[in-house]
Amino acid sequence: MGFYRLLRNGFPLPNRRVAIIAVGLLTDAIAFTDWLIVPNVSLGLLYCIPMLLVAAHLKPGEIAIVALAYTFLREQFSPVAWGQDLGPRLATTFVAFVGTGFLAREIDLRKKTVEAYASALAEQVSLRAVSEQQLRGLVEGSPAPILTIDPTGKVLMANEATHELLRCASQSLPGQSIDSYLPAL
Repeated sequence: MGFYRLLRNGFPLPNRRVAIIAVGLLTDAIAFTDWLIVPNVSLGLLYCIPMLLVAAHLKPGEIAIVALAYTFLREQFSPVAWGQDLGPRLATTFVAFVGTGFLAREIDLRKKTVEAYASALAEQVSLRAVSEQQLRGLVEGSPAPILTIDPTGKVLMANEATHELLRCASQSLPGQSIDSYLPAL
């Protein structure tokens, strides 16, 4: 699977259970790597990746709980862990993780909404095409003269009976103005 297809279709986490397990393993890997790295380097930003992956499968309250866990993991493995200015740092980090989760969740919800609208629109277009084909068959098969015109007076469709009545060649009326044939209109 190419990178572009992965971005377009979303990461292949088919359901909530798989998503939570995969994100748990990814979180463990990030935390372990962060613990192994030199004390002056923080990998706290990497916790945004599992948040992006799992947010579509979580409720808003669950996103806040996961964001709180990531906030504490980031603080635990940061170079200035539990030092001064703890409150503002924790609040800022928490808001960043919650915002990331809510953004990912909203993007996923909108994507699903657009997909549902696109599917409904495609179905409506298909049904309309079938209806137009049925109407065309009904008009063309009718022994009575039938024609349709647009608001400017141009013929859109005319059956053979109309062509015979107006003494025109077959299929010559569509696109012509009806004024020369029916000046009273």
